[in-house]
Amino acid sequence: MKKNVIQIDSPIEMVGFIKSNGTACRFVSILTETIVTNIRKGCPYEGVIKISKKCGLVNVDYVESVKRKFAASLDEPVKNIDYTAGEIWYKHLTTIDGKSLPIVVNKKTPDNGEFYLQYFPTSAKSVYQMPNG
Repeated sequence: MKKNVIQIDSPIEMVGFIKSNGTACRFVSILTETIVTNIRKGCPYEGVIKISKKCGLVNVDYVESVKRKFAASLDEPVKNIDYTAGEIWYKHLTTIDGKSLPIVVNKKTPDNGEFYLQYFPTSAKSVYQMPNG
């Protein structure tokens, strides 16, 4: 199986890529570097960088996943399971034909320019690096 690696450097570039990817369920690996801020005065860790690698899935149908898990634990067919998700703070961006993408926006402020990636983690690892290495 060929492994495609795509490096995305900006949030807007990521939104465009996810939109072009469509609704296929995929494994993703996300590497982030975050400069830790709001550290107490005099703390020796000023400027420390948190480096995280997270792996997970995008475009997972959460409701169907829950139904399958209930069906397996109750030894029932999935079609007999009635599950409705609770209230959520976000709404999915959709394709032209109405299929959900893993990019979400806040329902209360959908036009504020903030996008969120909805993914379901399978593993995560973080390390901290001092600014001088």
